Amino acid sequence: AEALSQTACDYIALGHVHAFSGVRTINNTRFAYPGTPEPRGFDETGARGVILGEVYKHHADLKFVPVSKREFLEVSIDVSDCGDYIAICDKITGSCVGADNLFKINLTGETDSGIFIDLPLIYERIKDQYFYVKLNDFTRPKLNIDALSQEFSLKGLFVKKLLEQGGSNDALKIGLAAISGEKVILP
Repeated sequence: AEALSQTACDYIALGHVHAFSGVRTINNTRFAYPGTPEPRGFDETGARGVILGEVYKHHADLKFVPVSKREFLEVSIDVSDCGDYIAICDKITGSCVGADNLFKINLTGETDSGIFIDLPLIYERIKDQYFYVKLNDFTRPKLNIDALSQEFSLKGLFVKKLLEQGGSNDALKIGLAAISGEKVILP
């Protein structure tokens, strides 16, 4: 940044960074990473385009103009309230709009024990509505707390003790994740 501030340039177009940085100013020098005009993968989400404007002595009037035909979009959809795969498909198509876009859809939430997430079946039902779609199942089965508290295991003893002491739902989820060796994220 210090090197840019000492250039006395009106505008500096920077490269290598694949995401638009916004047009910034340091001292009287404006600069920006324009990003790429077309995305190349799911690590390059969001609008892609070019910087358009006029640059002349002591002035730079610049704006970002989206030009990409498609966007790579990663969307997480909580399917906890979906009773069957048709409801899951409807929730996906209601949440993911843009037939020309490329979607990575992460299904999340807790499902009833009778709900099986059949990704190939869901894919077949929604695939024609998108240029490209990839589905990931990150759902978890809903816990049967009563049955779990009756188990003779570390999890069962933890749940039983937590219920006796009136522990919260968050404490239950965090404790069970820790016992299972999962990454624990505190609310």
